[in-house]
Amino acid sequence: MKYHLLFLILFFLLSLLIFVPREERLTGYERVIDVEANDYLLRLRTTSGHLDMIVSEEQVYSIQLALNGTRSFRPNTHDLFSSLLKALNANHFVTIDKLQGGTYYATLHISVFWKGVELDARPSDGVAIALRTGAPIFVKEELLENDISKGAF
Repeated sequence: MKYHLLFLILFFLLSLLIFVPREERLTGYERVIDVEANDYLLRLRTTSGHLDMIVSEEQVYSIQLALNGTRSFRPNTHDLFSSLLKALNANHFVTIDKLQGGTYYATLHISVFWKGVELDARPSDGVAIALRTGAPIFVKEELLENDISKGAF
């Protein structure tokens, strides 16, 4: 009996260490504190700068719906994926990781129970999903100096 109790306590303590949300361990990223979407421009603001990206009209529309807290008549793909994450009670966040060949790359980090996955995503998709679920968004610090005036989109 003592060993079973000891095992359970040890398992619980280890699970606290192992399953700490990965966002707590991010280095070199800043958390997005504000999102703007107008015309074809998506702007992500952090405490020390911003990142501008050109996105499609459909992406801007979906992000604006999320910013306004409204939904379209029928769920779009972002609504559907967000509903799935909520139904699974998934821990998740988005990182915007790099600029390569004029294209920004993002990752959707998801953990459900003991399983974690990282999905390649377009930044606009990650932002649209994160806004619907209240998940944090992080931008690689080195990208904050890039903006639309430098042709980085």
